[in-house]
Amino acid sequence: AAGEHVVRPGDTLYSLARANGVTVEELARANRMRQPYELKVGAALVIPGSDGSARVENAVLRQEQAAPAPDVRQIVKSAAYSKPAPVATVERVFDWPVKGAVIGSYGTLSAGKRNEGVNIAAPVGTPVRAAAAGEVVYRGSELDGYGNLLLIKHADGFVTAYAHNDAMLVKKGQIVRQGEVIAKVGQSGAASEPQLHFEIRQNLRSVDPLAFLQ
Repeated sequence: AAGEHVVRPGDTLYSLARANGVTVEELARANRMRQPYELKVGAALVIPGSDGSARVENAVLRQEQAAPAPDVRQIVKSAAYSKPAPVATVERVFDWPVKGAVIGSYGTLSAGKRNEGVNIAAPVGTPVRAAAAGEVVYRGSELDGYGNLLLIKHADGFVTAYAHNDAMLVKKGQIVRQGEVIAKVGQSGAASEPQLHFEIRQNLRSVDPLAFLQ
């Protein structure tokens, strides 16, 4: 039997499909949606075949066992680029995406974990700006802990990542200018306080953003 779900902030078609034991395609087809899938907060979605929690839990368990959660490196590696990023005309430097105190530095953390970027404190709603011109190659919230995440591809094999956003203001495939507002600071994902988690990757490998920021 079909059910219904009212879209809440942070919901994605992927997360709703996974939580209800159906495929993204089935969920999109049931709601007559076409790519790129955009959800509006407050809209009612039809959930096909939501006929019991046991079925849902088993389906989620099968998905988790079959496919590990993606990471930024995998997304960058598999992203299909529909347009070339603008060609750089100066030595590669990046602007600060937000101004604020660095509350998490690049490198090894406690318990052997690693910070692949830097965390910059800023109030919720602070504009997040593109650190350099490029193409938005990912917009979503599927990565554990990152919350609402944007990835922008730049010239010379560089990619920047912007995580924990409250709102994302650009779409996948969109070309953005350096300094253009792309999101608003938030506390989504595993963030303990309002902040922007910012990464710079060169040829898929993370580098210390502070070495490139001007």
